[in-house]
Amino acid sequence: MNKKVIAAAVSSALAVPAVASAADSEVSVYGRINNAIQYSDPVNNPAGSTWGLRNVVSRLGMRAKSDLGNGLSAIGRYEFFTYTNREGDLDGATNTTGPNGNGGKGRGGINDTRLGYVGLSGAWGAVTIGNQWSAFYDTVGTHIDPTYTLGYLHYSSVMGGPYRTSNTLKYANSFGPVYLELDIRGSHNGTGGATSSNNADEEVLGRDSGANDDIDGAGLGLSFAIGDSFTLAGAYDDDKKEPGNNNKRLALAGKFQAAGWWATLGWYQIKRGNPEVTDNMWQAWVGGTFGKTTAMLGYNKVTFDVDGNDPDQWILGVYHNMGGGFRLYYEGTIANDQRPGAGGAMDGIHLFGMRYDFST
Repeated sequence: MNKKVIAAAVSSALAVPAVASAADSEVSVYGRINNAIQYSDPVNNPAGSTWGLRNVVSRLGMRAKSDLGNGLSAIGRYEFFTYTNREGDLDGATNTTGPNGNGGKGRGGINDTRLGYVGLSGAWGAVTIGNQWSAFYDTVGTHIDPTYTLGYLHYSSVMGGPYRTSNTLKYANSFGPVYLELDIRGSHNGTGGATSSNNADEEVLGRDSGANDDIDGAGLGLSFAIGDSFTLAGAYDDDKKEPGNNNKRLALAGKFQAAGWWATLGWYQIKRGNPEVTDNMWQAWVGGTFGKTTAMLGYNKVTFDVDGNDPDQWILGVYHNMGGGFRLYYEGTIANDQRPGAGGAMDGIHLFGMRYDFST
């Protein structure tokens, strides 16, 4: 009996530091509910116009930080994509039980890990490991695509521009007016060997090439603030797809802002394929804030190395901040993509939305 009491006392004593350590962590919960009415208007086919309700990348996340002493902090973050416009779909492909043999809810609620990383930070910067924002997007992509969602049509879907990266080791730090990010992406090959591949690990970058289990890519981004009015940013990324077939990305952006107005010029180039081709995207943005309302207008054009059917896109965004993290907004685009297999049409997409950002 005494042995049991002593064992319980020792166990409790050992548990106390762990509980205290967890209690010392600074944890914040945050979220975004972003739902919109979407009107799609194919310009070349007015009879195909549709109305619908859309979830615009709603999310739920947590940030944590603990002071480790000696100027070091432990940092961690989870962020999940959430469906906020529906309860869930029945999907026979994921679950064959239930009525009619399709009882599984394939899409609904918390669905996808957007971010999940752990790291250390100090006066020397921060090192993090996991699924996180790419160095390319953090430094240049935010200038190239400042929209809530519609900028992805050309930046990502046509040009393969990255947002987040899987299996990533990242270093980030500021040196006065210079901000630096460097990331290295490793494979995660489930079975090993020269021919195996695990595409379940894919994001936009960080794919398993299937060729080996070492480095699948690396990116470098630099942002330089020149006074209070001008920012110059550049990024390079090399994404290994398979032997002899890499995606090499290079981008530059310059932003000028003063008296509530701003303007951005950007260029993004990708070399891809085997044999290699070079595609470019050029763009310009202008915007301003008028009281509680912000408006911006953007134009981009893609020039293909081989295909002469070069897409272009106009985007208009109007965002009214009502305070408390709540916004009413309109975001619309006319996107022209005449490439074979791309629908051969000019599409108009219009979002009338409500966005609510909250945190503890």
